[in-house]
Amino acid sequence: MPRWINDLSTLLSRRQILLAAALLVLMLAVIQGLDDPVGKTLVVAHFGLFLLWQPVVRARYRLAARDLLIMTGVLGALLAVLSAGVMVVWVVVLAAVVAGRAFVAHSVLARLSYQLAVVFLILLLMLELLPSVVPGDKLGLDVFSSLMQFGSPVLLLAIASLPAERNEAGEVLGGIDLLSSLFILLVLAVTVLGGIALMQIGGQPYFRALAMSVMGMAAALFVLTWAWNPQRGHAGLGLQLSRRLLSTGLSFEEWLHGMTTQALAESDPERFIAREISGLVRFPGVVGGAWKVEACEDEHQFGAAVGIVREFMHRGLRVELRFARAPSAALVWHYNLLLRVLAEFYREKCHTRELQTRSYLEAVHETGARLTHDVKNLLQSLNALCAAVERPDCDDAATRGLFLKQLPLIARRLEGTLDKLKLAGPEQIEFVALDRWWFGARSRHQGEGLVFLAISRPEPLSVPNQLYDSALENLIQNAEAKRHRDANLRIIVSLDGLTLSVEDSGAELPAEIVRRLFSQPLQSDQGLGMGLYQTARLADRLGFRIRLAENRSGCVRFVLDQPATGLE
Repeated sequence: MPRWINDLSTLLSRRQILLAAALLVLMLAVIQGLDDPVGKTLVVAHFGLFLLWQPVVRARYRLAARDLLIMTGVLGALLAVLSAGVMVVWVVVLAAVVAGRAFVAHSVLARLSYQLAVVFLILLLMLELLPSVVPGDKLGLDVFSSLMQFGSPVLLLAIASLPAERNEAGEVLGGIDLLSSLFILLVLAVTVLGGIALMQIGGQPYFRALAMSVMGMAAALFVLTWAWNPQRGHAGLGLQLSRRLLSTGLSFEEWLHGMTTQALAESDPERFIAREISGLVRFPGVVGGAWKVEACEDEHQFGAAVGIVREFMHRGLRVELRFARAPSAALVWHYNLLLRVLAEFYREKCHTRELQTRSYLEAVHETGARLTHDVKNLLQSLNALCAAVERPDCDDAATRGLFLKQLPLIARRLEGTLDKLKLAGPEQIEFVALDRWWFGARSRHQGEGLVFLAISRPEPLSVPNQLYDSALENLIQNAEAKRHRDANLRIIVSLDGLTLSVEDSGAELPAEIVRRLFSQPLQSDQGLGMGLYQTARLADRLGFRIRLAENRSGCVRFVLDQPATGLE
């Protein structure tokens, strides 16, 4: 790559050098005279340097033939009408552009270079260009003009030597703060026009009129700055302007407050969304519209069916708003934000209703599962009675006595199960004496090959009948499920105080089942899970616990006890 191309790339990367060069050429053109051919040539060079420096269009942008023709035409027209008045306008615009670049510069040194450039342009405007346009007394102008001409090289050298702002990739950051540039343009234009008005109307000398105009503008800016942010908790012009720009005339805060209040009061999502969308006709420009939810085919209309339509879609909620006249882009953006918030509230209400439905279904499922296990336990007791009758060596008197003992118990348990279906409230717990319950349990399972062992004499203590029945029946059923694989399985039911345990000599339970046992419903070949899950929840509610006390091949033992008296 040729060396001059590298040098040009380096020059383009140092934007402050280009800015200082453009300002230097501009000053030389003004000193030489704008009517002189050399002065016009310097003006052309100034515009060329400005195009290399300008921060709006990126440096690597390739100009098309049409762009070159337009630029040539504009430059030719500018040279044809070139005068001191035209240059006054150009310098004011250039100062506003440079000042707008200073507002977006993050580096302190880069910001300082742009500020010095603005100072240079203001001095050039006030001491060189404006006096040649405005007639009148200009006493002392030559002295200040000479000082400016001799001091400007130092100012331009400082601008060129300060570093430019770069990003992480090493490229010069571009862009300007457009609103700040427009504000600076307005301030300079008012200051210049104010000075000219004081000279022409009041007959003031140039420097006095200029000083009065500058001081008046400074006072106005001071008052504006104080009114923008007056402190002490008062809302200034800055806050009012921000609210105006953010709301574009809409009562967004009031609407949001009313919507949140309605969201707390209304639980039905459809009624909530219908009321809030229908209320949009209160906003300026909205005359009607329609809305529809994807999950529902019905489309709901509100307001008038005429006007310009704008469609919004958020989270399955499609809304068509009709406006009396075409809304602006800012207004459409605000309505889009408003409907997005409304769609989120509607979605959360739908989720809340879905969770409530799931909670209800879960409660129904748990109740049904618990009653199913109660019925299954009753069926098991009936099967045991049938098996006792079908035995070849059965004694009619003994069988009749067994039926007289068991059938009333089964009838009472079945009646209790039916009562659970009728109860709308929580399940009523029935208490029974422990010795009586133990005697009934031994009688129900007589002849099933179970070993009932009372380690200590059962005492007449009151225990929850449903809990002990549920634990015993489920644990026996789960143990007997192993007998289909091991006919020699031994099942021992023991009672020691309030502690009930069921032990079998089968294989140990898998670790995955043990980890989730009692904490969630399970599905397994042995049927472990749902019955014990319900029993564990009932035990916890009544101050008991059911646990797997031992799990090894030859001894799998479940225990129902109270934590304070549990077996270690």
